[in-house]
Amino acid sequence: MNDELKKQLDEYYKTEEQEAFSLWAEPIWKIMETEFPKAEPLIDGLLYSGDQALIFGKAGSGKSYITQKLMLCLAMGKDFGFYNIRNPKRILYVDGEMPPEAIQSHFRKIRKNLTQEEWQRGHENLLYVSRFICPQDIPDAMLRTLDEERNMNQLIKTIERNNIDVLVIDNIFTCYAFEDYSSPTEWIAHVNPLLNYCRKNNITCWIVDHANKNQTLFGTMSKTVTLDLLIKLESERKEFDVLDDSDHDNEPEFSFKFEFEKARRLTSAQQQPTEFELRNGDVLTREDPARIQVALAKKYYEQGLSYREIQAKIMKEANYNCSHMKIQRWAKREEWERL
Repeated sequence: MNDELKKQLDEYYKTEEQEAFSLWAEPIWKIMETEFPKAEPLIDGLLYSGDQALIFGKAGSGKSYITQKLMLCLAMGKDFGFYNIRNPKRILYVDGEMPPEAIQSHFRKIRKNLTQEEWQRGHENLLYVSRFICPQDIPDAMLRTLDEERNMNQLIKTIERNNIDVLVIDNIFTCYAFEDYSSPTEWIAHVNPLLNYCRKNNITCWIVDHANKNQTLFGTMSKTVTLDLLIKLESERKEFDVLDDSDHDNEPEFSFKFEFEKARRLTSAQQQPTEFELRNGDVLTREDPARIQVALAKKYYEQGLSYREIQAKIMKEANYNCSHMKIQRWAKREEWERL
């Protein structure tokens, strides 16, 4: 603690009564002169450090499946389709619903196309908390509903003990016991304190939630105001004709689409709907030539390559002939920075 701050605190405690402290008021000049941590893109074009995101959709839409794939890629530091992931992160996945055998089944399918090195890095950085996975001789360590202060403090201690960068809550209905899930009061009273803790400590939060009968978010206003990123997940199951004996191994079994209802940090191009497919049990991004070119261009621009070198990289990796002048326009328009 520097001398100036110590002097301020001494003065504060000297002039305040213990039972009625005033709020801390920071001069605007000091705020302007302070270097605050800059939000780091964890999943470039989607998720940033310290952000609070929520994905919602109807039951069975694949919210947990796609969240598990995203978080495993983030734990590995491995790109997910055209989403660039620079560095592996420590993730705590709080699962209030899924049985252990279902967790195993999902990750076995996702693992099939990974190298041993990628999987090793991923499963060391991705930690699970589940009310169904806990040693019987330490029942106090079992997950309980987070609307109780004691249980929320226990979660915060777990975050700190494991140096967590990203917290996943899957989902609101099973991790919290609210009387009315559409009421803003309980969200503000019980979820906001956890979000405020995460925001203050630069921990990213990803919440899984449900849509109501009208396919909109429960308690939309109370949640929308506090969140940085709000994604509606739309999905469609592909049905095959049982009489058709053709080979469907490469056909999508399920299709997903991200619809961005709020995206505080994303550009208009990044907020375009993103499509995914479930193939052979694994979630993949659907090919999008424009998004692929921009993502590769930004990735290599940040690494310091020239415009012509970036053009050659895009041609080699994605087989698209993107002019170096177009790349230059993208960099200027979106204010890319060299790392």
